[in-house]
Amino acid sequence: MGAFKSKPAPVSQVTPHDRAVLQMKGSRDRLYKYQKKLAAVIEKEVACAKQLMREGKQQRALLVLRKKKMQEQMLEKADSQLNNIQSLIDSAEFAQLENTVMAAMKEGTASIKALQAEYSVEDVEKLMDETADAIAYQKEVTDLLAEKLSAEDDDDVEEELRAMEKEMLDSQMPKIPSHQLPTIDKVPNKEPQQQQQQAQEEEEEEPAAQLAAA
Repeated sequence: MGAFKSKPAPVSQVTPHDRAVLQMKGSRDRLYKYQKKLAAVIEKEVACAKQLMREGKQQRALLVLRKKKMQEQMLEKADSQLNNIQSLIDSAEFAQLENTVMAAMKEGTASIKALQAEYSVEDVEKLMDETADAIAYQKEVTDLLAEKLSAEDDDDVEEELRAMEKEMLDSQMPKIPSHQLPTIDKVPNKEPQQQQQQAQEEEEEEPAAQLAAA
């Protein structure tokens, strides 16, 4: 009885392009998940900034908005990188660009991973606290933002702070009614009528007086 011949191992049908597409989908899913989580953090930061402004702590409110600005830029950067990678994957020259795609994918993955450290609500609360740990964290954030944000970014944040301050002041102003106020009926001026009646009575009395005198 002859020996059984082993079957050749099946050749993998997964191409480098398929792997890139699969990895791209995973990156997109993670970015979408982080966007949702970070949106909740940013909403908390806006509320935190408004509370600090009500307490007269404008510099602290500015710090919160600067941190929000950095997070928004991180999201924008990660999304832009993934769009660029998608364009490379869809390119007809993918085979020649494979190494470029893999390098870009690695960079995009790092950008997405960096977002993990940014969606902690507890960190937002530290920006409001006065404890020693919170103050140390605030200094750490300040130093980080000095490296991450440009002078133009800071101008944008200060403009946002002024807009927020104006919005808060406007909300405290009494509102002018949008509907038409009821009209008040004018009280008729009786004085001319009284004068006319008096003059008429005097004219009637004058002949009678003349007859009495005659």
